[in-house]
Amino acid sequence: MRNRTPIIASDIGGISEIVDHNKSGYLFEAGNYEKLSYYMKKLYRNIELSKNLGEEGFKKFEKEFSEKLYYQKLLNIYLNKEC
Repeated sequence: MRNRTPIIASDIGGISEIVDHNKSGYLFEAGNYEKLSYYMKKLYRNIELSKNLGEEGFKKFEKEFSEKLYYQKLLNIYLNKEC
């Protein structure tokens, strides 16, 4: 996301909280290699779509996962403040 690259990931664990399906990338059921292949081909064939998903992912990264935000949350934990 930091590199403006769209994400294609298995929909397991907390991944679905990070990747917004059809907005910053694509999620597929773990083990569904046909869907993985479909999304890879879709992005490969549509550069504009790939750029748009990558930009949306970068916006989310900046808003929720930036280094500055991470260090502020960490500092709040050390100082026993609520996040």
